[in-house]
Amino acid sequence: MAYVINTKDSIIDILKTPKGSRVMRPNYGSDLYLLRDRTFNEEWKLTAQQNIFDAIYAIEDTGERQGQRIEPRAEYIKTEFEINAVSGKVSIIIYIKDNETGEIIDLEMN
Repeated sequence: MAYVINTKDSIIDILKTPKGSRVMRPNYGSDLYLLRDRTFNEEWKLTAQQNIFDAIYAIEDTGERQGQRIEPRAEYIKTEFEINAVSGKVSIIIYIKDNETGEIIDLEMN
């Protein structure tokens, strides 16, 4: 039985994994965890968008002249943010295009 992971689950895993935490894959992951407990403002949004873009388009060093993208099945489109006025919890909605199916996928991270 083969283990199959879809593009959406793969992107969520990349974004929730702290960058540098995987010994053999130092470019895998994102720096989104560094934004915890920071003031939610325009600078926070820009940093989050840059971290998301960098994580999706990260190049893994394969030891050859050209590296390989960590997640080649996805194309970043845009990011939106929603904040819950009562709890102050920020939701990040990421729109990506699945290059295998051509579908636009929205990922929501809390």
